[in-house]
Amino acid sequence: MRLLALAPLIALGLFFGAPASTADADVVSGTAMMTLHNQMRFAIGAPTIPMDARVTLAAQNHANYSAANRTGGHYETAGLPYYTGYGPRDRVIAAGLTTTFVSEVATGGSGGLAGVSQLWDAPYHRLGLMHPSASSAGWGHSDLAGSATVGDITYDFGIRSVDSGENRRVRRTGATSSAGVVRCTGSRSRSRTKACRSGKSRR
Repeated sequence: MRLLALAPLIALGLFFGAPASTADADVVSGTAMMTLHNQMRFAIGAPTIPMDARVTLAAQNHANYSAANRTGGHYETAGLPYYTGYGPRDRVIAAGLTTTFVSEVATGGSGGLAGVSQLWDAPYHRLGLMHPSASSAGWGHSDLAGSATVGDITYDFGIRSVDSGENRRVRRTGATSSAGVVRCTGSRSRSRTKACRSGKSRR
């Protein structure tokens, strides 16, 4: 089931433009790109996620590889300049983070912030960028020869959705959540109302 949950995140694409000159290079930080990513997640009600320095390094490494070699795709060829690992997960592990699920989004021919927005506007890319089980992310941009913007996202499918079935039940009935917290919305019983007023949970 976890593999099925991750499957939509793999449909990703790349587009690269003409080589960028040094004067045209877009100096943008991974922090600025991550901030924009989180702003867009927040706008649709998805939880914001932390930037991980190791994931950021992996994204920057692949942006450097893609731009320097003027190539697209999510896989690297050993021996070419800036090679750091075959696939997205390999590069994240090489950067120091051992994790199970990694997806990658990438584009080219634009600046870093424009690239983040462009990827968000692409439906299949947005699936991974907005996923509620995303646990961290990192972004990189490079203008070494061509132009490349890369985002890597890690996932923890043990994270409960922000609108899980239990949360809906709690909001509807005023039941006690698995964390033992009484939600008072919709509570009707006298004992439940008393517990809500006292702030104590009832098992």
